[in-house]
Amino acid sequence: MRILQLTNKPPWPDKDGGAIAMLNLTRGFYRLGHEVTILSMNTLKHHTRKEEIPPEVRKLADFRFAEVPAPVSPSAPSATSFFRACPTMPSDSSPAATEMP
Repeated sequence: MRILQLTNKPPWPDKDGGAIAMLNLTRGFYRLGHEVTILSMNTLKHHTRKEEIPPEVRKLADFRFAEVPAPVSPSAPSATSFFRACPTMPSDSSPAATEMP
């Protein structure tokens, strides 16, 4: 079977949980005799070149990369600051919650 594995970052180097899991899936597909193609977003933060992947890993799949210019900016707002500004929900004792139509 031919399998296309889509990943949000390259599975190599396998130095975090997501990359390890993706690479283990690829190994499993390969051992079962499947033909695997991996298409990964290749961002500045998680950038990999095909030549950097060891030959024993490269044999598992056809690695392809989509170059995505997603710079990491220290001035970008964090999710914490976004959610801190969210309005609160009215309680059941508020006039809007107790009015009948």
